[in-house]
Amino acid sequence: MQQDPPRKAILLMLRQAEERGIDQSELQGRTGYSKSRLSEILTSLEREGRIVRQTTGGVKRRGYGSKASSPMQRSQ
Repeated sequence: MQQDPPRKAILLMLRQAEERGIDQSELQGRTGYSKSRLSEILTSLEREGRIVRQTTGGVKRRGYGSKASSPMQRSQ
């Protein structure tokens, strides 16, 4: 399956961030995508299991992780 450029760019940024993750506003600033478009992409990647959402100190952050190698845990 071929990745579209926005998804590919976001996954690359999240991989580079490693365990610390990147919050949505930082991703928005780095990509220039609208908040709604970015949210659609992140939600899609999250549903596919490509990324996980993590909460740190009450701040929601999204981080890249795979089932095999990610130490990040999904939190509520």
